[in-house]
Amino acid sequence: VHGVGGGVMGGDIAAICAMRGLRVTLQDTAPERIAPAVKRAADLFKRRIRDKARERDALDRLIPDVTGDGARQADVLIEAISENLDAKRSLFSKLEGLAKPQAILATNTSSLKHADIATALKDPSRLVGIHFFNPVPLLQLVEVVSSEKTNPEFAKKAAGFVRQIDKLPLP
Repeated sequence: VHGVGGGVMGGDIAAICAMRGLRVTLQDTAPERIAPAVKRAADLFKRRIRDKARERDALDRLIPDVTGDGARQADVLIEAISENLDAKRSLFSKLEGLAKPQAILATNTSSLKHADIATALKDPSRLVGIHFFNPVPLLQLVEVVSSEKTNPEFAKKAAGFVRQIDKLPLP
C-alpha cells in the first residue's frame, strides 16, 4: 500500500494497513509532516497489539516516504490530501505514471466528485473511492465508491482490500 497524506486520515489509514500486516509507504511533502502519523501509529499499536515484538513489526511495516518511491511497488495507492481538486488531479496524474498498471488508484475524498478527479488520468477506469470514516481505527465501515467510468474489477479489488484490513466495505 502507498498512502499519500500524513495527516490524521492518511496517517491512520496507513497505520491500520500496517497493523493488519501490509507493508505501507506513507508519503507527504516533508519528514516533519509524516512524523506525527508515525507517532500516532506507535500509540495505536501499543494500545491494540500489546506485544512488543508485534508492535515493532507493525511499525517496521510503516515506512516514511517523502520521495514517493513506494508508489511503484504498491497494489493500492490511497490519497488523503486536502480537499483541493487541482491538488488531487495533479497528484493522480503523477501517481498514474508511477503505479503498476493493475494497481488501484484510490481517493479518500468525501466532498469532491470522482469523475472530476479522474479527468487527470489517462485511464480513469482505475480510480475508485475508498472513503474511510474518522476516526479510522474505531469505525469499521468504509465506502467503496465507483464513478460511471470505474472499471468494476477495480471496485471489486478495492472491496477486497477493505476486507483484508478488517473493515466492512459499503457499496
